[in-house]
Amino acid sequence: QKSWWEKVKEFLFGSISSQLPIEPGQENAPAQPAQETNPKPEPSQTKIPSEPAQSSLKAIAPENPENPAETISNPQPPEGGGIQEKISKPEIPSEITEKKFKPFAPPQSTPESPVILAAAKNTENEEEPEESVSTSTPPSQPKISIYLSDYSITSRQFTVNWHSSSTDVLTFDVERKISSGNWQNWLASTTATSTLFEVPQDKTVYYFRARPTNNVGLSGDWQEVEAPIYFYPVVINEIAWAGTGTSTKARNDEWMELYNKSDYPVNLSGWLIVEGKDSTTTVVALQGQIDAHDYYLIERTDDKTISDIIADLAKSFGGSGLSNSGESLRLVDKQNQIIDIVDCSGGWLAGSAAPDYRSMERVNPYLAFDVLGNWQSNSSSTRNGSNIDGQPINGTPRAQNSAFNLEFFYLYPAEDTTATSTKLKWTPSYINNFKEYKIVRSFDAGFNAASTTIVAATTTTNFFDESLESETTYYYKLSACDLSDYCVSSNIASTTTSEFPFSWAEPQIISEFSTSTTVYMPDIILVSDGTPAIIWGSSTSTETRYVKFSKKSSDDTWSESINISQDLGGYEMQVLGKDNRLEVLHSAWGNKEGGGIYFDVFSVRSENGVWQPPQNISQEGTNNSWAAGTIDSAMTTHIVWQGLSQSSSSPFYSKAIFYRAVDSSGLFLGMPEEIPGSINGFSPNIIVDSQNKLYVFWSGCTPPYCDEIFYSINNLDGSGWSEGQMIFDGKFESTISGRPQILLDENNQFLLAWQQRSYEIAVTKFDGLASTTEKTIFSKANKQASTPSLIVNNFKKPYVFWSHGSDTGGGIYFSWQKQNGQWQEIKTALEKSQPIMWARAVIDLNNIAHLVWGNDHLEIYYTYGKIE
Repeated sequence: QKSWWEKVKEFLFGSISSQLPIEPGQENAPAQPAQETNPKPEPSQTKIPSEPAQSSLKAIAPENPENPAETISNPQPPEGGGIQEKISKPEIPSEITEKKFKPFAPPQSTPESPVILAAAKNTENEEEPEESVSTSTPPSQPKISIYLSDYSITSRQFTVNWHSSSTDVLTFDVERKISSGNWQNWLASTTATSTLFEVPQDKTVYYFRARPTNNVGLSGDWQEVEAPIYFYPVVINEIAWAGTGTSTKARNDEWMELYNKSDYPVNLSGWLIVEGKDSTTTVVALQGQIDAHDYYLIERTDDKTISDIIADLAKSFGGSGLSNSGESLRLVDKQNQIIDIVDCSGGWLAGSAAPDYRSMERVNPYLAFDVLGNWQSNSSSTRNGSNIDGQPINGTPRAQNSAFNLEFFYLYPAEDTTATSTKLKWTPSYINNFKEYKIVRSFDAGFNAASTTIVAATTTTNFFDESLESETTYYYKLSACDLSDYCVSSNIASTTTSEFPFSWAEPQIISEFSTSTTVYMPDIILVSDGTPAIIWGSSTSTETRYVKFSKKSSDDTWSESINISQDLGGYEMQVLGKDNRLEVLHSAWGNKEGGGIYFDVFSVRSENGVWQPPQNISQEGTNNSWAAGTIDSAMTTHIVWQGLSQSSSSPFYSKAIFYRAVDSSGLFLGMPEEIPGSINGFSPNIIVDSQNKLYVFWSGCTPPYCDEIFYSINNLDGSGWSEGQMIFDGKFESTISGRPQILLDENNQFLLAWQQRSYEIAVTKFDGLASTTEKTIFSKANKQASTPSLIVNNFKKPYVFWSHGSDTGGGIYFSWQKQNGQWQEIKTALEKSQPIMWARAVIDLNNIAHLVWGNDHLEIYYTYGKIE
């Protein structure tokens, strides 16, 4: 049975059993219509447009074209001077979407009949709302139009307008996006009907859309408009500044050609070509339109200048025409913005007057006018059109230039060159299917293979080369390569680096006379954290001898020295290091039972900062000295030294080279062994290469001269040491004194340095395959060279440091091997008024060289300085 309320509702509204319930007070609510969800298709992506019928020019939308905002420097013509001018412009972007469009017009003045452009349905996917039952007719969706004002393709700013003919609109939503990106909110629920848009970047298509919302909350469809932007779409492409022929009329028949390099037609109404630095004289006022990738021909006075080609514009040229001595021309748009410049105020860059009357042609329209080589004279073989006398024109009006070459690009002169770096910049290349630029550097202007290298590959148009050497001339060129590795080359640019600004810290005294009576041969090393540490021999009496150790602190001071050798005083020392291990090798002497003295080789090892007791590496009493070592990848220490040979019968030359290994735990790996073929050898050195092979080098004697260097190899495969082989023979002229210094360079070739008895430093290279007698000599007049250090910097560049001394003073000097294989002239680290000896050096990862040395005042000094 129905209640009284149900009976009343049935009487008033009829049966509602099949309808949704209606809440009291909502009977007249309008139904919410579902929004349409068909999105507007996005514009097509960039592609190579087809060429105009008159031309075979391949139109390529440039990724990063040049434009007049660069500093424009007119190259010097044969008789002319130059002019430079800066033009402010926004940054050029990389890409523009291709889409043909028609100019936009604002809506009609009558609000009821607006012009609606580029209408699109709502692009948002929304669920349909539930339908509500209503007895009233819902209001219609509000309508909207959107349009641009003060807009052109070259605009830096313009106004976006929107308008609704509906009378019940309360607010608008406005969004924008860039190219194929996502829509972003710009103005939400605004009552405004326009806003100013400042263009942030060139070569971009901007999209705007708006929708209205009325007083009952209904929103209309989104309406959309696009605004392609190309700040510099048109260039002055060809100029016949001398006319077209020998007759009086032909000589005055000047003409110019514009080219539209963009994907859009450009309205030229209000544009001007002006002359003069201040753009004070109008040459010609333009009109009409230039289509995408098309030409625009301007003839002086009348359309008979080129008798068989119709001009786009024919009128008198202001300023008495084009001067044969040159002009500075500007192409400006209706907002007086400079679109292109051809500054030939110092003389035309190409073209000619009598007898050929050839036009001046732009090679690559996508590059700025001031790019050297981007203007050439017409070839006289590729031509188009006839002059008023019916003679062929040496030019290509309304056709592709004879000099046209999209592959042409230009490397600018190097900038901001220092001792170790330079900046390169170049124009884009428009080679098809571009992949990358290869930056080619050489020491030789002819780029011969031995001096040339590819230093980098990039897709940008600039590069900072910071791997240069001081006081060196470099030559650069670029290769623009496509996906199939077809490459085209740029021009060549060169630069010369300056002298490196070496600077050395004030020397610090590490040990002085008040704490010792003698000092011996310091050595220096970088510990695991990169901090320098120093060892040296010290004694306070003939019976008390030590090896001292000190480490530099973070506050630039040195720790108090400690004795690490007990009472086994050291000389002929070397310090090794790897990871958290330090190892000091030194010689020590003592008194033999029954008289005489003996020499032995000791090792003192530190693990994680804790020094262990010394170990005697050699056989006691066999006159051992000059120990050297290296640590391999397994943390095994390999030690060599000179001792008395067990096989020599010579009473005078009985020395040989011995070897012994100590494992990571400090245990000996076998007894000392004599290296085959090392008789009469002394002062050895040892190194391990990247393949874990051991190489020993030593000085050798063939009585009565000691002027040879030998080597032996141990592959660590159980086969032992190879027979010693001579790699350098001084031919009785280069008597060797002291231990040969060795290192492996970046090409895995050995460099050796040693002191000659003529008080010179000699350096030679050895590739492990053949002997060599070539060497580089370093010497200073009236000074005695000694104790070279051969080391590499962070860039694998070999350096040699040594001391030069005399009775009146001494110094530390150095040189390095340059990338071209030559050694730099001698540089000075320091000079003192006292003798300097035993100089040693290391280089850290920051290219800081650390030096230690001694003097005849029984002092140990230290300094450091930045090297290149």
